[in-house]
Amino acid sequence: MGRTPETNIRLPAGAVTALNSLAAHRDQGQAATLRELLSDYVDRQQAVPAQDRRAHISTVLRYPSRSHRHPSSLDDDVTTRQIRIRADADLVERARSLALRLPGQPERRGQRDYQARTLTDAVMTAIAFHATIKDDFLHGLLPLVRHGAAHGLWRLTIAATLTRAEKEAQADAETDDLAAQVAWHLENMDVAWHHYSRVRATRNLARVLLHGPNACANEQDLYAQVAGGWWERALADLADSSKHDEHELLELFPSESDEWGTAGMEGRGGTAVWRARRLSTLATVAGWLSDLEAPLLLMQPPGWTLAAPPNWRAMVTAPSRAIPHPWVSLVEERRVLALRRGSQWVIWPLTPAGKPVEGVQSALHGLQTGEVSRRHSDEELAEALLVHAGEDFIAPLYVPVLRAQAAGFLTPEEATRIQLEARNATQARMRAVLTSGHPQLTPAVAKQLRGLQNSPYAFADVCARNRIPFTIESTARLCPPVSLAQLIDNGASPETLQWMGTTMLRARLRGLRHSQHAAWLEALTKPGEATRNRRNTQRLRRSLELDGDPDLIIKQDPDQTADETPILP
Repeated sequence: MGRTPETNIRLPAGAVTALNSLAAHRDQGQAATLRELLSDYVDRQQAVPAQDRRAHISTVLRYPSRSHRHPSSLDDDVTTRQIRIRADADLVERARSLALRLPGQPERRGQRDYQARTLTDAVMTAIAFHATIKDDFLHGLLPLVRHGAAHGLWRLTIAATLTRAEKEAQADAETDDLAAQVAWHLENMDVAWHHYSRVRATRNLARVLLHGPNACANEQDLYAQVAGGWWERALADLADSSKHDEHELLELFPSESDEWGTAGMEGRGGTAVWRARRLSTLATVAGWLSDLEAPLLLMQPPGWTLAAPPNWRAMVTAPSRAIPHPWVSLVEERRVLALRRGSQWVIWPLTPAGKPVEGVQSALHGLQTGEVSRRHSDEELAEALLVHAGEDFIAPLYVPVLRAQAAGFLTPEEATRIQLEARNATQARMRAVLTSGHPQLTPAVAKQLRGLQNSPYAFADVCARNRIPFTIESTARLCPPVSLAQLIDNGASPETLQWMGTTMLRARLRGLRHSQHAAWLEALTKPGEATRNRRNTQRLRRSLELDGDPDLIIKQDPDQTADETPILP
């Protein structure tokens, strides 16, 4: 019999006490009681619409919070205890999927401020269904709220803490359709930024709205969000900075003396606008591919240009919620992509005869399995096929000589000449090391190196261990401006397409990461906020110039790298 998976979470001491009381009342252990509570939680949550599901107030208020980055950040003084969940992986996964996740929070992991705590919410809610959780901080607050009400409270928080970049984007909403789409994404989509200042604002709002005799009525207003009602008026007033002095919830706003809080908010607001613009731009790809009225499509951000092969076609389906049946298997196999255009689907790329283009599956092979595949929409995959290596927002891409020859970048004669020149240069460097008189070049080391002159990598390893400078001459060559679509049209082999696909897609991710960091820095360094401290702004610039892990995915919050360098007063 297989071992039951185990997961550890931390809960406030009051919640653990309530759980133990339930276990004692049922005359069973804590683990068995928790399994029963989670099973009951799943049944309750699945029986109601998504907006009617319950969440514990501690999840909405991100309580308890721990932070050691800055004295002004949240650090709740509360005793927590670790509990071990021994339950089937399927039960735990279903409980996670039914828990509260606020806009902007990823489904998995993410930077600390963005983590959704779905399993903790499921456990807290499951306990609260059957027992009262006693906690000084939560005392008097409505213990359980509907997901719709939690989102209504969160939207009030967003309105109260809009940054300069977000306000400018909303002010531009009437200029054109794309700007209107950006404003819509900022208000409705999963691009919201998270920061301890917003947690403070949410807690203050909850103390006013979800505490006392009117808590249930206010929860209903937050849930219903009636047009023209109290909630909508409060939303407009909180978003209007000219009414802040008149509004009863003035205490929501961060202190001007908290430079780290203000700067962190501005930077993250800039990246939220970047993500909204990115979603709006990606939404235009399907229409462009289906019509091709223009030969090029500018993707702003990050600023690169897409060009589709003239012999690739797209088919627009009839309006449908799901991908039409004949194409489902081809989409799953990544032989074609299905892009959403309104209520229709755009199936692409196809040959003039309506067949899938050969080679697309090989080019996207690196994204077929693993976590990376779940982080790309079909619009992003289409972009990855059409963006060119060598664009301004992608770091230079170097290709090993044999790969370059297989891709048609080099002739066999050129590849042979490059390899021969690299071999001769490496051997010359070996001879230079042996005659350099380096302090670490002892007779024993020199003898060992002389026996490795036909093994450059072993030679380099010995030099590295003895701290003797030596490098092997690279045979890699700069990739010419080319897209995966062009390689497919040129008849590149499946192996070449797989390697180039994975490599170019990772280069594209680096370009997106750098572009979003630039948006973060631009929002941060506009007059009036963080520029009061030049030293810290320069420190942030240096941190952004460091090239991090090329495998870092944008969906995992890009603020994490930028925010690791705090702004101190």
